[in-house]
Amino acid sequence: MIFSAFAGRRLWLKIKKKYDIENGKYVLLMPEKDRELNEAALKHVDDLLKYRKGKSVLILTTDIWVLWHAKKYSSNIIDVEKITDKQVEYYCSYYYYSCFSERFLVVSLNNSLFKAVGINGVTKEELLCLGIFLMRNYANAEGKNG
Repeated sequence: MIFSAFAGRRLWLKIKKKYDIENGKYVLLMPEKDRELNEAALKHVDDLLKYRKGKSVLILTTDIWVLWHAKKYSSNIIDVEKITDKQVEYYCSYYYYSCFSERFLVVSLNNSLFKAVGINGVTKEELLCLGIFLMRNYANAEGKNG
């Protein structure tokens, strides 16, 4: 796993330089082929940027649907890059060891988050906004604060 982390570091430094990530830009790693989750993330890109005072978002994805449709959801998406499952592993390994940037967000429901879907009506969108994007001002469909 340590070799994967080194490979992830190389990938991160390349992306960071290419897109000037530390200058108000965010990176969303979208490794899942879960259309509901991915669509919720894309719908909330502008909310994320507003909440975190960001400028724009780069999306890294393995999902062709995201690649084709992402830019329709926000003009603040600067680019969408198709990556491999191996590259996802590298990024995640590097993040596991170093938590290298608060501007790098993984749009994925790990086992503990996924188990919460449906309990007391909790949706993937709510888990995304509150648990991944950490938007404490998120209001769900009923207009209640999350």
